[in-house]
Amino acid sequence: MHPDLLPQALGLIEAGEIWLGSELVLHLIRENAPVNGHASAAAAAEKLSTNSLGDLAARERDTATRVAQGKSNKVIASEPGVTERTVKAHLSSIYRKTGARDRLQLAMLIREQA
Repeated sequence: MHPDLLPQALGLIEAGEIWLGSELVLHLIRENAPVNGHASAAAAAEKLSTNSLGDLAARERDTATRVAQGKSNKVIASEPGVTERTVKAHLSSIYRKTGARDRLQLAMLIREQA
């Protein structure tokens, strides 16, 4: 763990939360991805638009789907040609709209809806 992350991790643990490294979270998401590598992100995002995640804008649905596939912000940004900052903004909006606290919870929510 990078030393700068240690205070954040300790704060979460003291608050009763669980700290998982980003690589472990991405691994967990990939291993349990609701959208397999053969399905297109666009098709999966379209499916999301018909359920309770339908309040998300099209780019948000696409971003959420890519998160559920276990992709990092950097990879998500490169595919539609946006910046990582834009991906982070989409994720903030997605978390607010869905009530998900993090990538893993969002991926689980999408899995339930798929």
